[in-house]
Amino acid sequence: MKTRKHLCWLLGVVLLFSLNGTGNAQARKGFEAASIRPEDPRGSSRPSSRVSPGRFEIVGASPGELIARAFGIEHPQRLVAPDWVRRERFAIRAVMPDGTTERDIPEMLKTLLEQRFSLKMHVEQRPFEVYELVALKSGPTFREVGGADDCANLVAARISMAEFSRMLRPSVDRPVVDKTGLSGLYELKTLLPPARVSAAAQALLGDRLDKTPSGISVSRALEELGLKLEPKNAPVDFIVIENIERPSTD
Repeated sequence: MKTRKHLCWLLGVVLLFSLNGTGNAQARKGFEAASIRPEDPRGSSRPSSRVSPGRFEIVGASPGELIARAFGIEHPQRLVAPDWVRRERFAIRAVMPDGTTERDIPEMLKTLLEQRFSLKMHVEQRPFEVYELVALKSGPTFREVGGADDCANLVAARISMAEFSRMLRPSVDRPVVDKTGLSGLYELKTLLPPARVSAAAQALLGDRLDKTPSGISVSRALEELGLKLEPKNAPVDFIVIENIERPSTD
């Protein structure tokens, strides 16, 4: 009996160390090196960024814009922060670790903000005006796709409704929340006019955007897909800054 108890205790210790090791191995990604320099706040009101192999650069960005990019906050009112966080601007030039891609940049920006700006924050839900993306009673006009083999030549068209909702944001005046109840990946035949969609939508759906008539409205484009936007007041995530400091520059 004692032998069995000792064995169970030993296995528990091994499991604990194993879990700790796994947690460390999955620690948040960060840039290998990053240069931060202040910029003239009277410059361009929009930051410009560029990603090249092994490099990330963003110029003219306020700490608020960096936080928004890192945490996926589309609307500036959803960031509760000191005034200087929106006003002051910086240029950041960073080296990305081997094996990381553009998809890893938000996570690496979170690490940069914590390490160089001493960012401490929490997320809380507050009521906010949003649009809910819902399906018409007639149902969607697009089809669900399966695995990669089902859509081998249409990889750019494989999109979830949550991703599509985020892409609508530049074309409307409120955040869009997916309430379609559609949980798969879908092939969309039409989308919004090229001039009114985000760069992310342009990159994801490519020349499909060019096939949409330039005069079509957002509501008409969605109606063709069997979808619509309904204005609502709903709780959404706000980022509340507890602490943030101007970074040491180099």
